[in-house]
Amino acid sequence: MSNSNDLRVSRELLNTACNGSWQEQAYALNQLRALVAQPADHQAEQMACMPVERCYDVRAKMIIAFNEAKNAGGDLDDQLDAAYKSALRFSPNPQ
Repeated sequence: MSNSNDLRVSRELLNTACNGSWQEQAYALNQLRALVAQPADHQAEQMACMPVERCYDVRAKMIIAFNEAKNAGGDLDDQLDAAYKSALRFSPNPQ
């Protein structure tokens, strides 16, 4: 639901589903199911999960990446970016 008109329609359907006759309730519930089944208009933000407590191996890889970026002449932002990307790359994927 992307605009206020869609929200108004869904509120009316919810009100009918709760307070209408059984025929109106059945119709409203079917309409609500159709709205819920529609794909979202926006693309979900992608996320990467990392453990809160980093293991020794991940910390070591972060330090190595940080120092390599430093030796390559990068500024602090480049060094931190390299360490962060290293943590993402070498963190175990949670199940």
